[in-house]
Amino acid sequence: MSGCDHCTVLHGVCCHCGSSVDGQQIFKRCGHWVVRHGRCCRCGSPQPNCLPFDYISQGLHLSYEFVGSAKRLVTENSLRRKKKLHLVLGLQCILVHCRHVSRLSNGEKYLLEEIESRDDLWVVEALDVLVKLRPFVREFLREANEMFTMYVYTHLSPEWAEAALKFLDPQNVYFRHRVITCPDNTYDMKTLDLVLAEERGVVIIDNRCRAWWPEHRRNLRPIASYGYFEPRRTVVDVAKSIKRKLFGCVTNQNIPIHRDESEKDGALANALAFLKTVHEKFFRYVHQDTVYPRDVRVFLHP
Repeated sequence: MSGCDHCTVLHGVCCHCGSSVDGQQIFKRCGHWVVRHGRCCRCGSPQPNCLPFDYISQGLHLSYEFVGSAKRLVTENSLRRKKKLHLVLGLQCILVHCRHVSRLSNGEKYLLEEIESRDDLWVVEALDVLVKLRPFVREFLREANEMFTMYVYTHLSPEWAEAALKFLDPQNVYFRHRVITCPDNTYDMKTLDLVLAEERGVVIIDNRCRAWWPEHRRNLRPIASYGYFEPRRTVVDVAKSIKRKLFGCVTNQNIPIHRDESEKDGALANALAFLKTVHEKFFRYVHQDTVYPRDVRVFLHP
């Protein structure tokens, strides 16, 4: 077919026009943009130096050039047409708190009896995990979704993340495929390189600044950690426990001690108020043609 540039070729046949294409000709002009399981999808050559995007499709890697172009297109479309920024959220101790059922203390085991009567607790039997939603999280996601395209970025395993999100976003409305977990990240720290949006249009909500690459910390709005379950015991705690057992000291271990965050004045409610302010300032008095060059980081750290 005349005019076809044969941009997608499989086994020597163009997927668009169906004509045979010489492999050497493709290789000379191929940009190796899309790679599956280590080989370029167009010319078939090995391409080890690409960014991993397994959270989109297993085995998918994209070239730095392709990712840069995709970031620009996604950001421009999001800002001009949807009036949405991008929001990257941590999961554990930000939106939920997860704990192995077997690691619940004696003072926490009563929670297992309350699961049926509560809508903020859920047990994942296959993983032996109890999931607790942070107060106000459902309202936070519903309202933030109107202003942002949202990602989850967590160091949890894919199984744990899936279990938490099945409870948090059962209809897959908020995050869809945009869930980056530990195996997806080949780096020791979190990076916006794996988020398909330009950094100047991205806000991060996380509890650990040092978990992110230094050049991306300007995008971060810190949030207080959420800990519903008892902290993991230290050596000092173990020593005190042994002392109580040896000397018969009185303990309140079996007394329910949980106090949850406030719905109205908690960390997520305050974070949502901040995000609303940032979104309003970013798009205030801006024409459709002038919004694209703006940088949200100016409003995060005025």
